[in-house]
Amino acid sequence: MLTKRAALLLSVLLLGCDSSSDYRGFPQDREINRQFEVSASWQELRLDPPLEINREGVQWLHLFVDGSLYLSHGAVVREDIANHANLWRYDGVLVAPEVVLIANTGKEVSVAATANMGTPTGELSVGFSMFESVFKPAPPFPETIQNFVAVRVRSNEPLQVNRIRWSVDSHPDLYRCLGECPWWRFW
Repeated sequence: MLTKRAALLLSVLLLGCDSSSDYRGFPQDREINRQFEVSASWQELRLDPPLEINREGVQWLHLFVDGSLYLSHGAVVREDIANHANLWRYDGVLVAPEVVLIANTGKEVSVAATANMGTPTGELSVGFSMFESVFKPAPPFPETIQNFVAVRVRSNEPLQVNRIRWSVDSHPDLYRCLGECPWWRFW
């Protein structure tokens, strides 16, 4: 039998973050619903409004692709750690997109593919950040940069991107609702 305290805690956990939760991420989070082809040539996507920086957290740029065409890195065992987060087609071909963020100052900031994962929508997300390794925190963006006005992208193999997401991660307030916020509902 549950004590009153345990019952109260359980109800907060179960009800605090149900589908009516007001968690919507951070003001800097942004969805760009634009499909485009990525090729070996650099192409630049201008962003209006620009991507804003949240200095309290680590920010990621996610490229979403058709998940039925690629293996998630969790399903691939490779010795090639440098390409672990890139895309692997089912025929074994490595697809390695490159991303450069263009700041309001004109400075170019290269970000690396650091993770990929399947989503509930059937897509595969490739996350890019300034993250260096699991043993080092991501360095902050330079203080002189207020936002990013463009994204430059290319890939060694052709790639169809369905959409882009700019999101905050590792923020002190990320785990609202006692650590149970349904972040996955917004992918």
